Amino acid sequence: MKPVLLAGLVSLLLTQASAFAYDYAADDSINSNLQKLYVGANIGLVAGDAQDFCDERDLTCLPWKALVGYRVNEKIAVEGSLFRTLKGTSSASADYGEPYDTGGMSASVLGFYPIQDNIEAFGRLGVAVWDTESDNSVTVANICNGGTDFLIGGGAQMNISDNLGLRGEMEYIGGDFDSTTFSAGITYSTF
Repeated sequence: MKPVLLAGLVSLLLTQASAFAYDYAADDSINSNLQKLYVGANIGLVAGDAQDFCDERDLTCLPWKALVGYRVNEKIAVEGSLFRTLKGTSSASADYGEPYDTGGMSASVLGFYPIQDNIEAFGRLGVAVWDTESDNSVTVANICNGGTDFLIGGGAQMNISDNLGLRGEMEYIGGDFDSTTFSAGITYSTF
């Protein structure tokens, strides 16, 4: 009786091992060229009210953005970013030496449209939360001006490898901020 029970247990264990041997690579839909999670950085030029503010106070405006995104599918992505529009010290006579710092965070949905195998156009719709801080050392007052405004934009992205892409875009933050940013950047995806 014991040899039959032992043979039955061994055959059951061997059958179970082949039942769990699944070929994940044969039916894995993530194995396409679409990389789902990506990070990136942009740098550019600013226009609109933000550029007027920079000109009035003789600031150098060189906006940058650090971003992280997730491609839901080939056509849709969600993206979050941390941005800075201006930072500098005023050399205007009215507020000479006063430091300014404007930046914030944004969240947006991107829609992609393929143009060629490695080039795609995209549109952006989202919301930006921004803040302008200024320290006036004469009155020791902290002036803080900010808001939450809508964000629209568009651009193109070119994949130069499976993981690396170049991006050019225009973003407009409306409402109180009223700023247009033209930027170029790079994206990197690994997953």
